[in-house]
Amino acid sequence: MKRISNRTIFAVSAILIMVWFATIAIQIRRSVARETRRHGRYSSADAIANVTRLCPLVAPETEMRSCGVSYVETFSPFHGSYGIWAVQCTDSADGDCRETNVDVCFHWNAATGKLTWVSRSKPAGLDDGRRISPGEAIACARRWLRKLGMMEESPSWHNWAAPQRKGYCWEVRFYAGPQRAAVEVSSTDGSLQLARVW
Repeated sequence: MKRISNRTIFAVSAILIMVWFATIAIQIRRSVARETRRHGRYSSADAIANVTRLCPLVAPETEMRSCGVSYVETFSPFHGSYGIWAVQCTDSADGDCRETNVDVCFHWNAATGKLTWVSRSKPAGLDDGRRISPGEAIACARRWLRKLGMMEESPSWHNWAAPQRKGYCWEVRFYAGPQRAAVEVSSTDGSLQLARVW
């Protein structure tokens, strides 16, 4: 049997190590490309930066520890096919979305850069027996839409209908020309549960 020399073993080992490093470099390059890939006005890094600014507004009592971001093509009968950046944040360190966790979701229209959806998984406040009135619900809903940048300061937004009770929330709807907005605020403290614009 022929014996393999040390020089041959060293050469083969060196080649294997170089291939291993090249594979890692390619994976890193692909990961960076995914992070910086743009769809419409945003990259995934831009979407995360927006969430970093907005999450403390929606869930100030919670420290968001994990965020997942994805680009999704979707269809609407009103807008046709379009892309959205979707970001889901949770206060769970492992990113697991359990019933006890607070999860906050954001959607941006990739073409326009407009925030179109914000929701949180569970009510912010504990039920202390206090209830806000329908008028307070309307004022809270307007404040949330303006605070999140989903409603312009123009006076053309009007209530679509009287606020409706939905479980522990008030649902308030607005319109301005062809645009619509729906907001759900907690009936106890006016904290945001859902805001969407279409």
